[in-house]
Amino acid sequence: MLTAQVADGEGQTALGIVLNDAIVESTVPGTPAFACKQIEAGDEVMSVDGTTIIEKRNTVAMLRGNDQAGAVVTLVIKKASSGDVVSVRLPRVSIVSVQVCPPYPKP
Repeated sequence: MLTAQVADGEGQTALGIVLNDAIVESTVPGTPAFACKQIEAGDEVMSVDGTTIIEKRNTVAMLRGNDQAGAVVTLVIKKASSGDVVSVRLPRVSIVSVQVCPPYPKP
């Protein structure tokens, strides 16, 4: 089971991206990451607000924030489907904790 990058409602904010190190597993419905439709499973987060991700396991910590809701975060994403590198700007929102089960294998 993976835990989405979310907030506890006490000043912390989130984007709604579920990660395995720097690789996107999914986006959480109802969040900016889901609504932007530019972030997909398999994409790799390359940088957060201009800081290149060197230690992949630290990606979630870099995305987690206690910024004010509405503060914009700029991500550089390498698309799994094409290899293209794109910049995505997402506003932080206050959301509640969500646990996400990985997809079940196809029969």
